[in-house]
Amino acid sequence: HTYGENKGTIGICVVGNYDETLIRQSLKEELFKLLDDIKSRYGEIEIHGHNEYSSKTCPGDHFPLGEIKYRYKNHWAEDFYDYYNDCIGTMHEKRFNDALTRGEYLALRCSEEQRKE
Repeated sequence: HTYGENKGTIGICVVGNYDETLIRQSLKEELFKLLDDIKSRYGEIEIHGHNEYSSKTCPGDHFPLGEIKYRYKNHWAEDFYDYYNDCIGTMHEKRFNDALTRGEYLALRCSEEQRKE
C-alpha cells in the first residue's frame, strides 16, 4: 500500500473516489465491521490515510477518516489500565465499558477513603 510503511500493518482499500462523492452508509457499516474484526483479533489499532504517507489525496475529502480515527482511537482508560498493571496489581481484561453498579462504586470509594486514613 505505502512503500516503506507496510511492515506490521494491514492495508484496506475502500474503492471509490471520495474526493468527489460521499461513502455509502452500507459501505461504511461494512468497513466498521471489518475494523471491529481486526481490532478483536489484534487489539488496539491505528488508522491512517494513504495521504498521510504520500502526495496522494486518498482517501479523499469526503471520506469520513476523522470519524473512523475517533471511533478506533485508544480508550480514555488505557493509561489507567497501564498504570494499574505497572504499579498496583494485575488486571487481565480491559473491558473498559462494563457497567459499574452503585454498590461497586461505593465499595471502591470507601476502600480508597480507608486507604487514606
